[in-house]
Amino acid sequence: MYGKYLKNLLVTFSLLININLFSQNIDKITVNGYTILNYNKDVGLGLRSKAIGDMYYKAKNYTKAIPYYEKAIKYIPNEADLYFNLGNIYASHKVYNISVKYYKIASEKYILPENHGKTQKNYYLSLMRYAYSLEKLKDYDDNHKKAQNVLAQINQNYSEISEKFPEIIPELESLFKFIYGTTFIISKN
Repeated sequence: MYGKYLKNLLVTFSLLININLFSQNIDKITVNGYTILNYNKDVGLGLRSKAIGDMYYKAKNYTKAIPYYEKAIKYIPNEADLYFNLGNIYASHKVYNISVKYYKIASEKYILPENHGKTQKNYYLSLMRYAYSLEKLKDYDDNHKKAQNVLAQINQNYSEISEKFPEIIPELESLFKFIYGTTFIISKN
């Protein structure tokens, strides 16, 4: 019922933004923590595709979200949330060979300057979910060792994670338990 209304509102809103942005000389804007230098029509298409993909993603209509995210990647390829959400979609369907790819890219994109306005929470979550997806594929290409290496990297930042993002600690401890059989490997000092 509200889906059509929200989609029409989103399209109208994005058109107004594009008209307003093209009428001004804008060198730098930030949208949802993602900094855009030299806004142009293609970036506008990417942002619009991401917004529609996000709408479908939040509604858990992943089949419709995927093509919008893939289109957005063509125009705003360094937007880390695109890869993170695609990783989440494929992991939720247990397609770990594809989720590994997207989580790895997301973790690489989150550290780019364009994404510095985003919370580090998704960076850590992308690393954790990357390790989990690798572990689910451990029978292939010795991904178990890769997962352990990623977890060692996360473990080095445990105090920052527990201080700034305590809500992700249960997922982290669950991941350690899944891979190591215990959560005691986490240094809580």
